[in-house]
Amino acid sequence: MAKVLICRGIPACGKSTYSKEWVLDGPNRMRVCRDEIRQQVFGVDYGCDEDMVSRLEKDIIRRGLFNGYDVIVDATNINVKFLANLVRFASNLVILTSDIVLLPFPVYLDEALRRNAARDRVVPEEVIRRMSLDLDESINLTVNDLLEMEF
Repeated sequence: MAKVLICRGIPACGKSTYSKEWVLDGPNRMRVCRDEIRQQVFGVDYGCDEDMVSRLEKDIIRRGLFNGYDVIVDATNINVKFLANLVRFASNLVILTSDIVLLPFPVYLDEALRRNAARDRVVPEEVIRRMSLDLDESINLTVNDLLEMEF
């Protein structure tokens, strides 16, 4: 059965670089990226219909899994409620919860800020700092922890 890999990390930690390489390194692999959905559908980096972005992201994941692809979800996945919802969704599409893999991308904050400053699409520094704190509080959550959460 196909797997779902869920990246977790602050902007500029290497998620997209890893995800793009992962897709090329094996057969039947695909990547879904919320940032690229926003750009492709709405032509913006933020400030659009996030519910629609989520529906499209889930549709891509579903179609990939049903067609035998392993899917990597290239997004920060820091918001615990959002992450738990994504894990619950994925758990309904795979045979075993072990087919859902959380991929943390640890990076020192200073390094992420340095990388961010060199990118074309710069994320505001205060956003990265806030996300780093939020991730620190939830980085050790497991798939089972997320499945048990009630919101």
